[in-house]
Amino acid sequence: MADGVKWNYHGTKQIGDALSIPALDEQIRKLEGFDDVFQEEMRPAVGDALNIGSVSAKQRVPVLTGDLREGIYGKLFKAGKNKSYVAGAVAVRKEIGIRGFVIEAGRWRNGKHGAERRHWRGKFYLFYGVIKNKEPIQALYAAANERIVNRLVVRNG
Repeated sequence: MADGVKWNYHGTKQIGDALSIPALDEQIRKLEGFDDVFQEEMRPAVGDALNIGSVSAKQRVPVLTGDLREGIYGKLFKAGKNKSYVAGAVAVRKEIGIRGFVIEAGRWRNGKHGAERRHWRGKFYLFYGVIKNKEPIQALYAAANERIVNRLVVRNG
């Protein structure tokens, strides 16, 4: 073969057209936007779940002064580098902190040094605020997942 000779097969375009699958190309394009779609659909679902959990936790805590009840909230964490991840927590505001747990939810128990306050008992109210609402929270996530799939799927027909 001599240098500078170009081989041009006139059937290349037809072969390329025959092998091209427009729906697959569209599907790949949509999947490349998964992170944005995930954040748009899942962040509000997690926010709603945190609201359910925090309201339930507020209803479960014992009330002496009301400090702990007023300090409970749902915290949705900022999206970091991993955009396919959403997280949150049912928490107590810093200014309430341990003091709120001790005042509202701490319990007396007999220890080796006599009666003492059990400080961290209150965290269970935060935990159960979410766990006892597992079904509605899972329904929120299932609905968000369904919306994500519907936005990303390419339908032929």
